Amino acid sequence: MPIASIPEQATLEMPIWGEMQKSMVEAYHATGADTPSAFSLWRLLPKLVPELHTVNRHTPMFFTCLAIKSDDGRDFRMLELLWGIPRHMLEALIKQTVEHDFDSMDETEDVGQVKAPGIYATSLAFPGARKGKFLSRVEIAVAIKNIAVYEVYGRFGTELSRRDDAATKSIWSMINDEIGIQLGLDNLKLLQTCIWADGYSRDSGPPDPTTLTKKLCEKLKQGLLEVEKVDHQHPKAGWHLHTHGARFMRMEKEDTYEKCHHRCQRLIAMLARRLPAGADFLKLMTSAHADDRVCHIQSPHYIGCSNDVAKRTQVYRLSRLDDINSHIGLLCCVLWSMGLQPEPKARCVLRTWNAEHLRPAEILITTLGRALVYQEGYNSIEAGGQGSTNRQGQLPMSRMNALVRSDVLQENLAATRAEIESLRDELELETGIEERLDDIEERMERLETKMADMARMVGYLGGDKARESVPKALASVVRQNARLRSACVTLDAACRWMTLLLENYGAPGNQEATPEPAVEPEHDSGGDAVVDPEVVKELTREMCAKAAIDTDAAGGKSCAAARKLIAVAEAGFGAQPECPDSNESGDEIAEPQRRRARTRWAARAIRSARAAQEAEEAEEEEEEIVVAAR
Repeated sequence: MPIASIPEQATLEMPIWGEMQKSMVEAYHATGADTPSAFSLWRLLPKLVPELHTVNRHTPMFFTCLAIKSDDGRDFRMLELLWGIPRHMLEALIKQTVEHDFDSMDETEDVGQVKAPGIYATSLAFPGARKGKFLSRVEIAVAIKNIAVYEVYGRFGTELSRRDDAATKSIWSMINDEIGIQLGLDNLKLLQTCIWADGYSRDSGPPDPTTLTKKLCEKLKQGLLEVEKVDHQHPKAGWHLHTHGARFMRMEKEDTYEKCHHRCQRLIAMLARRLPAGADFLKLMTSAHADDRVCHIQSPHYIGCSNDVAKRTQVYRLSRLDDINSHIGLLCCVLWSMGLQPEPKARCVLRTWNAEHLRPAEILITTLGRALVYQEGYNSIEAGGQGSTNRQGQLPMSRMNALVRSDVLQENLAATRAEIESLRDELELETGIEERLDDIEERMERLETKMADMARMVGYLGGDKARESVPKALASVVRQNARLRSACVTLDAACRWMTLLLENYGAPGNQEATPEPAVEPEHDSGGDAVVDPEVVKELTREMCAKAAIDTDAAGGKSCAAARKLIAVAEAGFGAQPECPDSNESGDEIAEPQRRRARTRWAARAIRSARAAQEAEEAEEEEEEIVVAAR
């Protein structure tokens, strides 16, 4: 299944698909290349520990959690083991589709003939058109019901088989002959209550035969027949319920009834998790809906380790059910009694090449495949319990098989190397971005400092009043700027008038010239030039064209002042006042000297008027700024 087809949530064919499995597959394909890399998946392993703590409530998971958490960068054993797993097998293991994805593969090619230590995965294969698929919802519901019946009646039959007294024989006789005494116990629920009572033990014995009714005997007989039907599916003959008890409820060594009971309950709970939440088993057993008859491509598996994988996988045959996982054996017999033909099939997942690899490899693969019965598999205890007992001579062949005869390790190493190079490029890019972020942070700090200064200034200027006065002050400055520009235009025209006056009535030829005002003449008058009427008209027209400025309140005063200066100059030119630098009468002074005197007087008058006007404008500007600030 390509990465693009990974479902977002559980589907009909993949009912136990969760966020953690999705995250692991996405991490395995993090590079987006055709060859996935195990490096990102290895970095994700510590996130699996919280789920293992949840399983710890049922069975100890200390060594598994320790092995997963300790491989945090100082020890790369788990990464090395991931390199040794074929990429298609690793992905199928995570998705729990090993049997579906490898259904067409020849077992001899999968396991090989080399005697080498390694890890294997076992699942149920169904011949025919299923093509590696597991059960449907209807089949799972029927299997759960049959396992529950086997547990209840199998325990009762096993207890009867362990006794050889008259009461026990009487019970068997009543069950077989359907004989009983009517005492009011007429349903199976009361019988189960009697069997499962807290005070019930081997000493108290089975229920007294006088408490059994004919109807109850019929139910007991039917239930025990179901137990025998399941047990007779076992390939080993010679097993009888009367003498041996139920095959999968027998107590050997340290087994107890509670342990056998928990074995059945664990298997029922694991299968029930593959059904919709809150499903009614009785209704689902007879459902004709198409969705309830879709077979799942996800199949539970059992993870095991062995010093000789090729030899160990041969044990998983129909004739060796006593030597394999008890959950697989019980489920096989129940499914055979239903008319199905499951067959345990083991496949090699990893061949180890170092002596210390076997235990952590089993822990790793069991964790990735969620193979515990408390999760989605058949394993009942924590992985890694079997240490390495590699024989001398097997490891060299295993190393040769892993490093020379197979290219799995080389391909996975190359993919990891490419991923690390990609991560290095991303790290360099991230470093550059961090440097730019540092610069931005410095700029932001400077801006924050300026904003703080502005806030303090606003507080100093009066808080809310400052927010009103500052815009007014800015508007006043803008108006002053406009007025100054208008005044410059008008004063330029006035200066041109003054220049014209000096050119026409200044000192001619080689006489002493009046140094003020120091204005460079625009026209070469050449002697006693006269005012050109056209020039006067042009200047007058230019000033009159400033109507927009004249009507503007900001620049009107400056324009009026300029015209006043010009009027003063014209008045000085037309008048014949007594020159302040001469004590003689006008008749005794030559006409050129009189013109020069009038010109000097007009220039001084213009300068005085200009100075007075500038002082007046400065005072007005200061007053406007003060008023705006208030």
